[in-house]
Amino acid sequence: MKFSSIFRSLLSEQGLTQQSIAKKLNTTQQTVSRWINGQNEPDLKMLNSLADIFNCTVDYLLGREDDFGFIQTAGEEYSSAEKRIISIYRGLSEREREIFDNLVNSFDDKAEIKKSSRA
Repeated sequence: MKFSSIFRSLLSEQGLTQQSIAKKLNTTQQTVSRWINGQNEPDLKMLNSLADIFNCTVDYLLGREDDFGFIQTAGEEYSSAEKRIISIYRGLSEREREIFDNLVNSFDDKAEIKKSSRA
């Protein structure tokens, strides 16, 4: 997906206008319009600012990552369950992540025990 499409979607999702984003970035509405129409793309400094505003990565803005921050590579797909787990994990507090990690490790330990008992 091209930057212009991603940028347009993010503006719409967040209810931002060309004028409001231009003001946040200290640029003109005409510049923002050029980005939306694919006539131009922001420089690295602006991309970093946009990533901060939209709480995403520059790679996502450039179409190199999916919604979950994974760089897309050929043949690598995540199931909806995997994406949901990642999304939930990212919303946890530090303490909740510790608990979650311990739970995952307990499953990993059980899998190791099963493997060793079969051998």
